[in-house]
Amino acid sequence: MRYTTARFGEVANLFGEFAQGRPFTSASGINIELYQSPDFSEAVVLTFSGCREVSGSRAGGFATYFWPTSGITTAVSGSMDTEYLYMMRDTQTTRTHKGKFVLGGHPDESAHQQYENQVTIDAASGTAGTDFPVGTAEFPSNNLADALVIREKFNLPRAFDVLGLLTLSGDLTAFSFRGRDPLRDRVTAASGCVLNSCAFERIGVAGDFTASPSGVVASEIVLGVTDQTMSGVRGLFLTALVRGTIRPHVQLIGLGFSTDETFTATLDMTGAPTTRVAIGDVIGAFNIVGATGAGHQIGVGANGARLTLDSTVTGGIFIFTGVGELTDNSTATVSLTDQMVRGTRLDVVVSTRATPAEAADAVWDEAITGHAGVGSTGRNLFDTRRHITNRRRVVSGLDPWLERVYEDDETTTLQDAELRDLAGGNITDTNSPASGILIAERDPV
Repeated sequence: MRYTTARFGEVANLFGEFAQGRPFTSASGINIELYQSPDFSEAVVLTFSGCREVSGSRAGGFATYFWPTSGITTAVSGSMDTEYLYMMRDTQTTRTHKGKFVLGGHPDESAHQQYENQVTIDAASGTAGTDFPVGTAEFPSNNLADALVIREKFNLPRAFDVLGLLTLSGDLTAFSFRGRDPLRDRVTAASGCVLNSCAFERIGVAGDFTASPSGVVASEIVLGVTDQTMSGVRGLFLTALVRGTIRPHVQLIGLGFSTDETFTATLDMTGAPTTRVAIGDVIGAFNIVGATGAGHQIGVGANGARLTLDSTVTGGIFIFTGVGELTDNSTATVSLTDQMVRGTRLDVVVSTRATPAEAADAVWDEAITGHAGVGSTGRNLFDTRRHITNRRRVVSGLDPWLERVYEDDETTTLQDAELRDLAGGNITDTNSPASGILIAERDPV
């Protein structure tokens, strides 16, 4: 048997079916009588607080209305507080309808399941209040203050599911903020808001983060707002679409930074004496401004980035790698290491590449000069040609006779080869070959 708040403290919620259009959401109090039999009934008083219509009109013009615990000002007691289906009589209209207490379980046991381990906030379309089910995915809260109370009240994790736009204020250390569409859902930090060690996921992030020196962790986000400056940005950012001006603070590490197709984002180093920025897999146009000294250090791993060092950059250390383009309007005092492969260079290489026929001609029509080093393929081809085509003669009067091949000048000896018969005997002036002649090569002289 499960009971309502009158016995064991379970969260009680009352649902009832009434004629659609009853003034439950504006009257100061509605008297409802619950009964299981003509002899067993009890009256409750319901306020308009939190009452809402949760179903559309059905046959007969009826709708289902819901009252949270805070809307039940006079609760049932005794045997009438079980989770049963009751008949309900609206004492103001004497109409009889059906209704039911729905128990949400003990707050310390079931709240995590009811809220899915987070409080949902929709500032535009949510509901005020701190009683269940306000803050659930079906009935979002409409403000941050109530959402914080709900989280504390039901001992929920420090997590918010944000729908639409929400302004953050106060100390929100170690909270997480999740959206469902980073192009639609966004949190904006008000000046002085503390977001130390916060996490952001699938959401837009903007505002003033200067009061959060320990940094944040964010993934799959939109960072900044077009034509606005986001200050004090510090932490680890994974996969971010960057808009507007980002002003890093102390250290910003990012992977997968990109901009909209036709938009240029700005990294503004102004005002921070020591700021290190390391971002990789960068796509799109980024303008770097305001760096003035060695404490400003930026490393960019480009993947099709278009980087510009503004004329306001008068100092700093910059290391650019990957594939991208750089427009350098900085002063000569900047330490710049530009190791990027230019997209324009790639275009030239691709557009002027040789055809197979042109490549073959370039190899076989290459002059031998410069390719005749000892042991090289060019030298072997060169020597082979001379052995085949150059002047040669038999040199007699020696023991054995020689076949001599001459250099191109027809005077200098290129190589001598001894002449022997097929039996292996030397051919000399006094020893004619027994049968045929075998030329046995030896090292050139």
